[in-house]
Amino acid sequence: MDINNRIRYLRKEVLKLTQQTFSEKINISRSNLGNIETGEVAATDRVLATICKEFGVNSDWLKYGEGEMFTPLTRSEAISKFAGGLVKESDDSFRKQLVEVLAELNEAEWEVLEGIAKKLAKKD
Repeated sequence: MDINNRIRYLRKEVLKLTQQTFSEKINISRSNLGNIETGEVAATDRVLATICKEFGVNSDWLKYGEGEMFTPLTRSEAISKFAGGLVKESDDSFRKQLVEVLAELNEAEWEVLEGIAKKLAKKD
């Protein structure tokens, strides 16, 4: 699979985005994206870097088809991504309510919760 097909595959099959939505996220026109996907024009270094940054794509996979498609997130990055999505949810969403309750726990309650979590982790 060449780079043009990897971009199309990422957009269409993995991210399930239209050309319009994908192109808006990487700041190019829809027609330019279409030309990149068909191989009419080459993707610039800026476009490739933006795809990697916007979607967490491994640049080696995108450019050469080597390695994993996505760059693994650090724990802090995963938490930040989760929190960013959480603030967009409605106030009555379960996830948002759960995090709010967790944020209100005192130290002793955290210790109890940690003990419960460790017990659950031991049960397979």
